[in-house]
Amino acid sequence: MAAATVLIADDHAVSTQLLAHCLASAGFRVLSAQDGREALSLMEAESPSLVVLDVMMPVMDGLEVMRRAQTDERPLDSNARHGERPLSASVPESGPRQCSPLSRHF
Repeated sequence: MAAATVLIADDHAVSTQLLAHCLASAGFRVLSAQDGREALSLMEAESPSLVVLDVMMPVMDGLEVMRRAQTDERPLDSNARHGERPLSASVPESGPRQCSPLSRHF
């Protein structure tokens, strides 16, 4: 079985690298985008299982990416259940500095 793909869209390289390392260590295939337009292109080309979006990015912000993805006729992942809703969260700048075990049950 192929590893689930996670797309990280964030213009802050350190945040992207830290999260990518944690996810890859947990067995996920990780893609990254530095702005919203690149994220949309990767979403269309790669059909990730999960997309992690920064809200404030150049070119197109994360909220606009969500709006466009929600109105797109194509599903992000053919294995995703219908009717799933996007989740959002924020982590303070002083957030955790170490990777903790990640659940594989998304």
